[in-house]
Amino acid sequence: MVRKMAYVGFSYLLGLLFASFFFFKINTVAAVLILIVLIAACFIDKKHLTVYVCCICFGIGTIFYWTYEHQVYNNIIKYDGQVVTVNGVITSFTLYSGDMCQYEIKGSINNETSADIVCFGSSRLCSIGDNIAVTGKIKKPDNTFLFNSESYYKGKGIYLEISYPESIYITDGNAFPVKRQLISYREYIYDRMYDYLNVEQMAIVKAMLFGDKSSMEDTTKTLLYRAGIGHIMAVSGVHLTVISSVIWFMLCQLPINKYIRLFILIAVTGMFVILSGMSNSVIRAAIMLFIVYSGYLFNRRSDVMNSLGIAAIILTADCPFVVRDASFLLSFAGVIGISTVAPAIISYLEEKIELGKIAKSLIVSASVSATVFPISFMFFDEVSVVSPVSNILLMPVCTVILICGMLVTCTGGIGLIAFPILKLCGICCNIVTVISTVIGGMNYAYIPLGYEFINEMILIAAAFILLITIICRNSKAVILSTVSAFSVCIAVIMCYRFVPADNITVALLSNGKGASSLVIHDNRSASVIDLRKGGQAHEYIKKYLNQRGIFIIDMLVMGVDEITSPVTYKNNLELFDIRTAVITTNGYADEKYISSFSDRIMYYDNTIDTVIEMPDYDILLSENNTVYVELNNYKIIAYNGATDIGIEGTYDIAIEYYGKKPAKYINCDTFIYLDENSQTPENSINYQGELFKIKIYKDKIETEAINNG
Repeated sequence: MVRKMAYVGFSYLLGLLFASFFFFKINTVAAVLILIVLIAACFIDKKHLTVYVCCICFGIGTIFYWTYEHQVYNNIIKYDGQVVTVNGVITSFTLYSGDMCQYEIKGSINNETSADIVCFGSSRLCSIGDNIAVTGKIKKPDNTFLFNSESYYKGKGIYLEISYPESIYITDGNAFPVKRQLISYREYIYDRMYDYLNVEQMAIVKAMLFGDKSSMEDTTKTLLYRAGIGHIMAVSGVHLTVISSVIWFMLCQLPINKYIRLFILIAVTGMFVILSGMSNSVIRAAIMLFIVYSGYLFNRRSDVMNSLGIAAIILTADCPFVVRDASFLLSFAGVIGISTVAPAIISYLEEKIELGKIAKSLIVSASVSATVFPISFMFFDEVSVVSPVSNILLMPVCTVILICGMLVTCTGGIGLIAFPILKLCGICCNIVTVISTVIGGMNYAYIPLGYEFINEMILIAAAFILLITIICRNSKAVILSTVSAFSVCIAVIMCYRFVPADNITVALLSNGKGASSLVIHDNRSASVIDLRKGGQAHEYIKKYLNQRGIFIIDMLVMGVDEITSPVTYKNNLELFDIRTAVITTNGYADEKYISSFSDRIMYYDNTIDTVIEMPDYDILLSENNTVYVELNNYKIIAYNGATDIGIEGTYDIAIEYYGKKPAKYINCDTFIYLDENSQTPENSINYQGELFKIKIYKDKIETEAINNG
């Protein structure tokens, strides 16, 4: 075994992944059997020692995952739903608008069980390391349509949360003094940078240097990801490599002992890890860099895959749930793409043709994209397909931004030094903004990952790769088949947008706080109709359409709140092509403002029936914001149950979007109520989720309720 730790680390990691997807009894039995059989086999046959070691490590990973879940995790979540008091120390906090704050707390529940929790409540004057006491109802975070909170926090070792607690009491404390001072210093550097950079430039520098995206607008963030350089905002190996290389070069110019040199490098790297939020990706990179530079002391050359195996063991030792964390998996997949997949492809191609630097860079970037694609599908709504090109164009510029930011940070933001450096940094930020806007603004620069067939397609690709592995037993063949399989997946998804849909989908989106909208769409375009609390469901609309690759909104009906709806949609749907904006004649919205985000403005009188004819369906807007949709000879009505209105007729589906009372004179096959209602008829669905889909074919209707992400 040349790569001993690579075999051990990755086998152990696969055991954790296996355990995270299957039931406890299955995992335990499988792991114990593997351990017993293989430990015995080790004493009988020494020829296949690598296989035995891998299987043993796989079994250890499986057992460790489920032992931790039952002995640690279950002991903490037993408080789910109870009113408790948490005493502890603030490890991190984030301020929000409306005098609200999110606190991350390391402490104990009822002075019984040690745990990390997250608390969302009113803002208090505090610092990292202060003591905090919180009383309130504690529960597990929820996975929602917008954000998978439970999965995200579970990967960080946080299993419970308190929202809007009964009381919050904070006193001065001295815990985590190093972290507190570093974060204070980071804020000081931010203030110095603001003297020379505008708001937009500063947002990019903060995101790229420390992974702090709090100041970045959603539109800018989306364009960077679609352009394929969003990874630069997740501090990882790229950042640490640039920073450590610059520091190491500077240290090598000084006449100091090599041990002191390494100590200084590790100390500076550790401080940067703390400043950047200590994400799994940056910790992984720090561990690998430590191994690489430590090899320098002993005249040993480190192996990337061995280092990655060691990092896998260290990162999961404290919390095995990190194995399902997005930054952890993407970071590992990216390293595999760069260090294993890309070299194999380049080596294979160079046996036939000579490759230039640009061609090799494209291959490396494409290999990483293909390697991380299955993981991107698990966590994101879309993935860039232009990243190989944009990375070649923008990574040198982003590297300059990183170096400039690091130099200003290391020199304390002194004016004489900071001024020229940050002016150069600002120019580079403008270049990144312009190019990412052009590239990311192209509608086919990315592919959506919300299509229902993608699950099956990835399983087929995995089966194909496994078959090639069994037949060929050749690493190059496996790597080439992997890249080819997922490249085909990407191509199929890109082409799917042009396939005519065999149904029209009516999606009912609700934010759980009363705001709701209807989205009627096929594969290419949609109509959006506000039902209640105009515009407040915009995040759901944006996410839903992005998941399906729909960027054309044929009709945007804003009849709920004529004043605030246009403002909300203008600010949040900038990247969509809104063809027609529909508003009532008694509204007060500025026509010039509406025309700035729509090609056409249409007014209607909300006291009389107004018919909007679309190519595949008709929409009728009636009084009290009642909406009728007729398509494929099926009829759907959406009405406000808070108001007594005279609705009569026979419909296939009736949607009551306020949850107060059923309509008296409606004959309907299926009633859908957004809130529980004791008066609902037998053929009804009481639905308190976020997304309800109605698929209408030529000869049938299918309904599907989705309660979380």
